[in-house]
Amino acid sequence: MENKEKKEHTEKVLVVSREKLFEDIFFEGFNSHKTKYYLERIRKYSIFMKRFLVENDPNYKQIIPYLIIKFKNKYFMFQRFPVGVENRLFYKYSIGIGGHINEEDINKPHDLINSGLKREFNEELIYNGKLSYKIIGLLNDDFDEVGKVHFGIVYLIEIESSDIEFREKSKMKGKLVNKEDLLKYKNKMERWSQIIITNLL
Repeated sequence: MENKEKKEHTEKVLVVSREKLFEDIFFEGFNSHKTKYYLERIRKYSIFMKRFLVENDPNYKQIIPYLIIKFKNKYFMFQRFPVGVENRLFYKYSIGIGGHINEEDINKPHDLINSGLKREFNEELIYNGKLSYKIIGLLNDDFDEVGKVHFGIVYLIEIESSDIEFREKSKMKGKLVNKEDLLKYKNKMERWSQIIITNLL
């Protein structure tokens, strides 16, 4: 418990002030038209701040690579168990694996944002096959306390094998499902996943 509390008070995450991020254009929901514009603002104005200082401060948007995983015509859906820092998402279903961009992502051989994507994927999942990825849009949702402090960069990751699973099975369970099954669980999902399903499926 001490190590967990220490990490929460020392971990720094990538953020952009709400004022700078939305200085000229504001949007709610999913946006696939202004991706380049917002990525430029993130790269220009982002800073690292201690996570515990911004976790409940809507003046800052924590930047979250949000990974949608697809195999052929199926999507990787999962459910969170009551373990970890973000207790506001416990028991929710999701189709997006999200994680903060940390200082350790600096000085890697990739763009800072893509480095965060790669680290999050490898930390959370066991997968040894080939994959491809691309940014398909952005998420901003100020409806609830979680959304007010996060800004999502949505990636579609297409995998070539169905052999994929979570590293820590005590935290999440997941499976590949078709679109019809996703729609059945939509009302039990976190809001970001609901927005993705509404806009993309």
